[in-house]
Amino acid sequence: MGKDYSLETVVRGVTAAKGRPLTPKEHAKLVQQTNRMAELEKQLADNSAGVEEREREAALDAAIEEIKEEVKERTRRAARQWSGHDPA
Repeated sequence: MGKDYSLETVVRGVTAAKGRPLTPKEHAKLVQQTNRMAELEKQLADNSAGVEEREREAALDAAIEEIKEEVKERTRRAARQWSGHDPA
């Protein structure tokens, strides 16, 4: 898991770094920034999940196509054997 960017943690860190309490304006700015970070993290998680889903679907599609080709080849082979044109 990544770093903790919750409002409480960020306020505590910035307050410690400044060595003084935050002004109302500074606090409001941190509220905006942490809210935006939360939005972006959610978007990233949603996008990552979408990419993983598309990759799984592509892998399944490829496997299905491979199976279809194998079934076609076995069907052709069986038809040739049945018709007497392929002495397997």
